Order: sequence, then C-alpha cells, then structure tokens
Amino acid sequence: MDEWMWLIAGVLVLLGIIAVVVALPVWLIVRRVRSHSGVPVPPVAHVNIIEEKTVMEDSSPAVQPVVHAAPVPVAAPRSIWSEHDVLVRFVLVAVIGLFMLVPLSLIDGQAQDRGDLRASVTRDIAATWGQAQELGGPTLLIPVTVRTKSKDDGVVEVADTLVLLPKVLQIGATINTEIRTRGIYESVVYTAPLQVKGTFDLKPVAGFLKDRGWITPHYDQAYFSFGLSQTSSLRDVEPLMFDGQSIAFAPGARNRALFEQGFHAPIAEKLSASAIYPFEMTVTVKGSEGLRFLPLGEQTSVQVNSAWPHPSFQGNALPDEHQISESGFSAHWTIPNLTRNYQQIALSSEWNARINEFTFGVDLFEPVKLYGEILRATKYGILFIALTFALFLANELHSTNRRLHPVQYGMVGVAMSLFYLLLLALAEHMPFVWAYILASLVAVAMNGVYVGFALRAWPRGIRLGIGLALLHALLFTVLRMEDYSLLMGTVLLLITVGMLMHATRRLGNNG
Repeated sequence: MDEWMWLIAGVLVLLGIIAVVVALPVWLIVRRVRSHSGVPVPPVAHVNIIEEKTVMEDSSPAVQPVVHAAPVPVAAPRSIWSEHDVLVRFVLVAVIGLFMLVPLSLIDGQAQDRGDLRASVTRDIAATWGQAQELGGPTLLIPVTVRTKSKDDGVVEVADTLVLLPKVLQIGATINTEIRTRGIYESVVYTAPLQVKGTFDLKPVAGFLKDRGWITPHYDQAYFSFGLSQTSSLRDVEPLMFDGQSIAFAPGARNRALFEQGFHAPIAEKLSASAIYPFEMTVTVKGSEGLRFLPLGEQTSVQVNSAWPHPSFQGNALPDEHQISESGFSAHWTIPNLTRNYQQIALSSEWNARINEFTFGVDLFEPVKLYGEILRATKYGILFIALTFALFLANELHSTNRRLHPVQYGMVGVAMSLFYLLLLALAEHMPFVWAYILASLVAVAMNGVYVGFALRAWPRGIRLGIGLALLHALLFTVLRMEDYSLLMGTVLLLITVGMLMHATRRLGNNG
C-alpha cells in the first residue's frame, strides 16, 4: 500500500514539473507574442509625401510639401538561441555534468565508510553484550558400552554415548529489547527468558540397542545436555525439573560432537527403559541481532513474543502463524522431525549430520535505512544533476535575458553535489525525512538566490527554485519506493528527454 502511495505522489510531482518547466515558459512566450502583436510596423522605410497644402496666390507660395519621417522599424524579439549557441552550451553542460561524477563518487565513498563504521560499532556492542543466539538443546545422553569381536575372536569394549532427542519439545520465548548507544550510533540488544519443556520417551531405546548387538546402556550415568551458541551471554539458569526432581546444572555440554558450548545436569535417578520422562527448565540469555532454534523434538513447537515492531523471520522454516503491529510481534512454529536429516536415536560415534543444518527463528531487524538511502540517492545523483541542468537550459532557450556562464553552471552542479554531503551529515543526527527536507531547502535556496543574482532576474530565480523543489520531492519519492524505483527512474528520463525535445523543437527552423 505504501508503494502505491509513493507512486501516486511521484506521478503528481512529475505533473508539477511538467507544469513549471513546460507549461509556464509556454504561457510566458504566448504573453510576449501577444504584447508585440499590437505594434504597427509600416512596410516601407523611406520618406513619403503624404499631404499637400494649397493656399491663395496672393498670400503665400503655391504649394508646400509636408514631410513626415517614417517610424523606425522594431526588431522582432529573439525567442531562441542560434544553433551554434545551443550546441556549444549543450556540450559545455554535458562536460560539467560528467565532472560532477567526481564529487558524487567521493560522497558515495564517504557514505559507505560511515556505514562500515556503524556496522563495526554494532559488532563491538554485540561482542560485549551478546551475539545472535542459537538454542541447541535439550538432549538426553546415556553412556553405553559397545562390545565387538576382535581379529583373534576376542571381545573389545568401546565406550560410546547414546543420543536421545525429545519426543515433544515446547519452547516459549519473550524477547525484551533495549537500545545501546556508543557515540552517535545505536544498536538493539535483547534479554530473552526461555521456558523449555517436553518429554523424553525411552521406549524406542531397547529396540535400537537390540538391533545393534552387544551394547550395554548405563542409565544411572545419564545426563541432560543443553546446547547454546554463546554461553558467555547467559544471564540466569534455573535448576532443571526432571521427572519432578530439581537438578542443578553444571558447565559444559558434555558432548562436543553435538554442541560446542552449553551446560548439563546429571540425572539423579536410574532411568527405566520403558518410561516417559517430562522435563522443564527456564534459561535467560542475552544477545543481539536474532534468536535461532533447532527442531530437536519429534514434534517441536516454538512461540516467540516481543515488543520489537520490526521482525525478520529467517531460517529453513517460516512461522505457521504470526502477527506484526506497532506494539510488537508474535510468531508460532510447529516443526515435525521429518524436515531434518538426523534420527531421534543415534550413537555419538555414528553421528554424521550437522545438528544445526536446519534452524529457524527471527532477526530483530533494525530499520536503519540511512546509509542505504543515501547510497541510492547518490546513484541517482548524475540523473538529478542532469535534470537540474536540463531545467536551466529549457528556461534559457525560451528567454531573451541574460544567460548563465559555464562557470556558473559548474557552481550550481557543486551546490547540488554538496546537497548529498549535507544530507549525510544531518541524517546521522535526526530522522532521515527531516534531514532531507533541511538539505533540500538549503540547496534550493542557494541555487535560486544565486541564479536570481547571476541573471539579475528574480522571477527566473524563483521559477527555477520551484522547479528544483519539485525535483527534490521527486527524488524523495523515488528513494521511498523500492519495487517501483526503476519505473520512476525511467519515467524521469522520459520527462527529461521530452523537456529537451520541447525546448529545442525550433532549432534549424527560422520560423
């Protein structure tokens, strides 16, 4: 809907430019022609004897001719340049426009440097507070002894670990965001309490061990393992509730084949191979950028709520349901185990799949389009300066007054280039819309006043200032549109060509 609104606004601005650049000069020309049409110009420019005066013979000479001087012919107003003047002016303006690429490229590089600096500051804040977190647990790890025959018909015992994933896994996350600042830069960070609960079903374990041969499980040495991508950002971990018993956690995930980092809790009771064990835990993590989950359950259900209004859902699965508003967002995922490439039960030594190859979650998108919009604006910079010069040329082609010197065209181009630098400097300290308005007012005022002084014609300066203001408004609509920016840029080029065609339509035709 917003794209259509900006598209309509852009069309209205284009119509305004056509009115100012094309219709207004045409109206002025019509007025000038009408004002000169009432002046009589006699066809002959020599002395005519138009009257004879007769008097009586006895009073004065017979005939005295009365001589009237013919009026001096008035030259017709010059409405366009000569072909030579137009060609030279167009070439000079084109060369000046190409030279304007140099300051535009410098400003473009400056915007990229400032964007890289902001990204570096954001990474520094994330390194101290916490980076994007990936929730890897939980798993139930059961030590086993595997017996195999040796070459001399003996028996070899090898210690291994049986990995059992939850049958049901339910995660509820509330992401509480806050803004951290460093200098003029800001970064969003979060603190997220996670409620994790589910069940482990040990019934399939007996069948798995039977198919594998001589494997002896040690249920009394089992432990609960929970993986986390960055344990240094843990804020609080409450004791594990496993089958109604409270168990404290210890550092380390205990199985680096699955998780590089994490923590674990030894199971205090001897597990039964035919029972289902519920578990529940609460862990609070700090992080930034986003939060990811692994679908470790045979049926994984995740609910995420936050007051942050700009979520960006990422990963291998989008939420089944989500709501986004100005007050925040909520999202719910339901992931079956068939979407991943690893089993519910496996020996650690035979684990050949990356457990984090399938992830899903949300990023806390920061709507900082400042440097991106400025970079897009500089990409349109040469077109914007060309439109400005075309506006000035179209005005001069229909004028009989003074014209701008090429050096003055260069000063106008430099002022238009400095508009982008001023926009970059202001936008780092205020909302982009207000920065754009202030930078546009400065650029329009500078060029309008400069042209008024240079041409000694304030109406032309005011008219050109109005045209520049409309061009700035048009550029703003193009920057606000993403899907229709190419369409608007193409229409803008067509309008520019149409303006120049209208202004040069009489060249080569003395009439």
